[in-house]
Amino acid sequence: YHSLDGGRSWSQYAGPVRQDTMPPGQRFALGQGVLRTVKFDAEDRQVAYCDSVDKGLTWSGWHAGKLLGDWERDIFREGTWNSLGGSACFPDGTLMAPILHGYKDLYHKEHFASVPNHGMGTWGTEIGQSYSSMSKDHGVTWSEPVPMDHAADHYGDEPDGPCFGFLETGMAQLPSGRIVSLSRPFRSPFMWQTQSDDGGKSWQAATYAPFSGAGGADMVATRSGYLVIVKRGPGLGLSISLDGGVNWDEGTGIDFTTSYNGTAIEVEPDVILVAYPLAMDEIRPALMRMQRISITPDGPVPLGTD
Repeated sequence: YHSLDGGRSWSQYAGPVRQDTMPPGQRFALGQGVLRTVKFDAEDRQVAYCDSVDKGLTWSGWHAGKLLGDWERDIFREGTWNSLGGSACFPDGTLMAPILHGYKDLYHKEHFASVPNHGMGTWGTEIGQSYSSMSKDHGVTWSEPVPMDHAADHYGDEPDGPCFGFLETGMAQLPSGRIVSLSRPFRSPFMWQTQSDDGGKSWQAATYAPFSGAGGADMVATRSGYLVIVKRGPGLGLSISLDGGVNWDEGTGIDFTTSYNGTAIEVEPDVILVAYPLAMDEIRPALMRMQRISITPDGPVPLGTD
């Protein structure tokens, strides 16, 4: 289905499409009717991409991207695992991807032990350290990964040693250039938050956000610089920051309990479209729900189709 009026109405474009013909990953619009998705292939040590020229109906084969800098030192070291924790496309077309990096022999029977010289294994999934890499050419080349939490440096540990995994990471770039990132909490009571003020070249020490959230949380920076994160828990809700992620409002519930794993985009200045499945199991039909919401300094305002 597609919409030509900012989500007010929808019409069937094609389909149904077999799920196994759809490549994994988030889709990005490159212009000229081209969509692109990327995946991280740890075994072949590459980031690959594929394209669609018919709104996702059919896709090309995978093309190998090029990794710039030294990925062997921190990412592809022996005894570690790596995966993609999400991806984002910023207004200037830059792609940013968090890379989860952990140690294969640390997880056993749900016990997370402390790691000598690599921080504490209190929360995180398999003691995952997150790095970020960016692409300025739509996924063809990728920069050398940098840690998304420098807390370990301050305590004298090696760079990859925080207490979290940063899986299901939402990222957004504000008009000021600041990049804000929030990730699923896992074993911590709140989401993890970090930010970069130099275009993703370095990140501050990760801290707690004042709320929990899961279900593939998605984040949007609106035209006026409002930061919005939509996530599961409790129910389906969103939180707004008016000052670049320094302070957040008390949050607003916008639907009853759902699995979320949806998406949120800005379709008009300071108006977001939230799309999400009503259910994702074998019993209830996976019907879609969509909401148009105006983001204001006084909070979110639901909009109709008029």
